[in-house]
Amino acid sequence: MNRKNSINSTKHTIRQLEQMFNDVLNGNLRTRCDADSVDIDFKGVVQSANQLIDTFAGQHEEKRKLEEHIQYDQKMKTIGTLAGGIAHDFNNILTSMFAYCHIVMAQLPVDNPARETMQALQAAIRSAAELVEQILTFSRHEKSDKRTIEINALIFSIVKLLKVTLPENVDINYHVPKEKLFIKAEPSQINQVLLNLCTNAVHAMHETGGRLEISVEKARAGEAGTKPAAENESGVDCCRITISDTGHGMDAGIMARIFEPFFTTKPVSLGNGIGLSMVHGIVLNYGGRIDVTSEPGRGSRFFVYLPLSAAGEKEKASAPAGKPVTVSGEHILFIDDEIEVCNALALILESAGYHVTTISDSRRGASLLEEQWVPYDLVVTDLKMPHMDGIELAALVQRVHPELPVILTTGYSRQSTTIDNIQLGKTGIAAFVKKPFEKDQLIRLIAQVLESSSRSSMH
Repeated sequence: MNRKNSINSTKHTIRQLEQMFNDVLNGNLRTRCDADSVDIDFKGVVQSANQLIDTFAGQHEEKRKLEEHIQYDQKMKTIGTLAGGIAHDFNNILTSMFAYCHIVMAQLPVDNPARETMQALQAAIRSAAELVEQILTFSRHEKSDKRTIEINALIFSIVKLLKVTLPENVDINYHVPKEKLFIKAEPSQINQVLLNLCTNAVHAMHETGGRLEISVEKARAGEAGTKPAAENESGVDCCRITISDTGHGMDAGIMARIFEPFFTTKPVSLGNGIGLSMVHGIVLNYGGRIDVTSEPGRGSRFFVYLPLSAAGEKEKASAPAGKPVTVSGEHILFIDDEIEVCNALALILESAGYHVTTISDSRRGASLLEEQWVPYDLVVTDLKMPHMDGIELAALVQRVHPELPVILTTGYSRQSTTIDNIQLGKTGIAAFVKKPFEKDQLIRLIAQVLESSSRSSMH
């Protein structure tokens, strides 16, 4: 190559490199130089420049995905906080509704046909309370203790939640065995797994409509088309949850990557590729596995395998059911910032034979409790209130009147997820009950606490 051609080649290479770097500075990370179009002396330089841009583009993409992940996590935390606040207020409303239902029922003759209507209203209130709890389980991300979960009941609750959110062109069917199947896990995580898979299935049928099917059955860990997870032996009894849809399906290339973090085929506004990777991680963490079969145009089917657990003891009620309640006109101080809750619960407790003082301002309640002598036999206080919360009030009672028992009520707050771990004796809290509670539940709990307090004072 003569000198003139060499100079021209050099200029051509420089122009390519300049253009590439200008493209990068303007945000075009797909730009590259053609290494075959430059002189052999510059080929290595161009290839190195291309590799440098490849590395930079990869790091930039990872940074973008990480930022999306952080934004998603922050958004979900915000949703959880918002849901908690709404649930607190909504459960207060349901508590009042329950109370007034019981008051009306008590006034109706046994043969009055309106009793059937009131019973239907009570059933609707219970369903509303269950729906609130399901929304909270889906939205909150705090860890909860592992416990024995009945999968059959969990599927019922998820189907109930999905039915009110499904588009009109999507039907849902579910099948559970007569035999109750149990696993040991954090309920919120299993809810997250199943709701994520169902949501993806519904999205796959969004345009054309179709059918979502959820089924549960007992299986062996070695069944299905793939090998069991390393944590499982092939003979381990498992619960197999199958979630299938009649949507657009996936080809082999997409199926091979669906559990990769940040991989998604959805538009940016509809997904960030985090959901299925989290599902995969949760399932593996419990010693299970997840399989998938799919074909383009023929829908998808996900199989979730989770090791079975022996049926655990049912959670004990706060007070023994069926035991006659003896009321001797004890004086109860009821503190709740919702006036309607105070009024409704006063009617309920007074109808049971208690003397009730209600306070809707926690500061006023604290002032009464700071007196040297108080006429109360029991304090019932809400957890989440302005100025002073229920735990602070209980601590005040413990300091000034350690013999006075306290029952804590809660409609839900971020603190309420840790109530089980509170050392109740040290805070002066004898028991707690979640709103909305029914008349018999509260009265029996009060009777149990008063009886226990009376026995303690005798020793």
